[in-house]
Amino acid sequence: MATVSEEDTKKKVIWTVSHDANPDARKLADNHYSRKTKGATFFCGPGEKLVLITPDKEALFSLGSLVFS
Repeated sequence: MATVSEEDTKKKVIWTVSHDANPDARKLADNHYSRKTKGATFFCGPGEKLVLITPDKEALFSLGSLVFS
């Protein structure tokens, strides 16, 4: 189990709003999540979504909501 130092807990992570066709975000998604088609242009499903990525491109957050007509 990894330990977290007090110095590590004081670091702030700043997220940047991105989109589901961002090539850097897609690389993270390809490496860390199961996907039907790795390398596909879009890595989120249809509907509304929020995609956040850190400036160092080491972390990705995506939240989506399906929209049906």
